[in-house]
Amino acid sequence: MREMSEEGKAFIKRREALLLTPTWDKIGEVWNIGFGHVYKDDEPHVNITPAEGHALFDVDIHYRSDFVDERIKVETTQAMFDACCSLAYNIGTDRFASSSILLYLNDARYADAAVSFLLYRIAKGQYVEGLLKRRAAEMVMFAEGIYLP
Repeated sequence: MREMSEEGKAFIKRREALLLTPTWDKIGEVWNIGFGHVYKDDEPHVNITPAEGHALFDVDIHYRSDFVDERIKVETTQAMFDACCSLAYNIGTDRFASSSILLYLNDARYADAAVSFLLYRIAKGQYVEGLLKRRAAEMVMFAEGIYLP
């Protein structure tokens, strides 16, 4: 099983604020804590420590890495894999599984997969500038192997 690299994990953490109190995400319309951890229905909404936030991230990213690894059927670079994990972390595993990125990637249409990152810049029917910036950075990671700050 492939795992997300430390550089890939740092990329996500730079884009997700470490939230120590439960916070309502207006864009995603979900409750978050830690580095973008989405509360499950049965999880209590309580404050956490920074160490707990990092531990939640480790569990969440491990799950996303396994999910992405099971669905990619072609060889990829570590950066390609990390970009896909970052996307799945942000948009969710269901959306990633049905994404044009995964479809193109598994068809070895790498350029089409890279450009398709830019399609995932809309949340709840609205264009979000921050999502465009994140998708552009993921596209660069996927296509060029560069992990932008």
